[in-house]
Amino acid sequence: MNKRMSGSDYLFSLLFVFMLVCATGAFFFGYRLGVDRTVARLAPSPAPDVAAKPAAYRQQDLVSFYHNVYEPFQTFVDRWFAFQEALEAGSFSGKSPRPGDVADAARQAYQKIETFSVSSPSPLLEQAHVAYLKSLKLFLQTAGSSAPAGGASDEFLREAKRYALEAQRLYYASILKWEETVHPVPAQELLEKTDLSFDDWAKLNLNAKNVYVAALMERNDHFLPVRPHDLTARVDELIRSDQPRKWNVSTVDRLAQLLVDTDAVRRDDFAQSKDRLYAGQLLPDLPFFRGASEMAAGRTS
Repeated sequence: MNKRMSGSDYLFSLLFVFMLVCATGAFFFGYRLGVDRTVARLAPSPAPDVAAKPAAYRQQDLVSFYHNVYEPFQTFVDRWFAFQEALEAGSFSGKSPRPGDVADAARQAYQKIETFSVSSPSPLLEQAHVAYLKSLKLFLQTAGSSAPAGGASDEFLREAKRYALEAQRLYYASILKWEETVHPVPAQELLEKTDLSFDDWAKLNLNAKNVYVAALMERNDHFLPVRPHDLTARVDELIRSDQPRKWNVSTVDRLAQLLVDTDAVRRDDFAQSKDRLYAGQLLPDLPFFRGASEMAAGRTS
């Protein structure tokens, strides 16, 4: 026999639902707050700008940052991706890194990067330095976490990748700042756009394209074993071939997404294309910007 709910029954039900919603919201708020507090204490804050000196982006600072920060971080990242590949394959060879090896690599990279300091006032490099430290600490938190998948461990991993992509964008932005100290860089207002057309893309020089791609990788969570300039080179190669038109693709973001989804970018794509696509482009003397002929000459010298 059915009974109609009384007013007090309705009130009790509403109060129960309200308390359930509040409890759920409080749980997720507390969880997010805990992660944020963990991130906040993982790395030192940038040093205060005592003398308010103008920013100076010198080539020697970019090179020093490369060898003391970027390269140690990439060494760790290479081991992390090698571990993920072995994990997905379900088999570990003698050369495959184990979880402990990945944690050790993160710890070693952190210890080396932590001692570095930018010698001249270069805010973007200073911010990238802090972001790389936070990323490594979060990777360490992930490696040492006993939380099940889907819990805090996954959140730490997402944050670790996010900080890595932020640091990468800041480093490439500092390279563009260095170029500005040499000569004006046109069309930089286009870097504020998303889903850039091929016509607008053609107005950017190489360093500006790399900044755009680094920002694209950050906003799309493309944490990959390739560098932004490798993806830039593949985009330019395909645009030159007119292949995107056949695929009905007309923007850089859609083309980049297609390349990432099909795993069509490799670590040496820029090196193979540099002499052909980017002759005359101004680049700092950084190892990852060397073309195939330069690398071959280095091996034979």
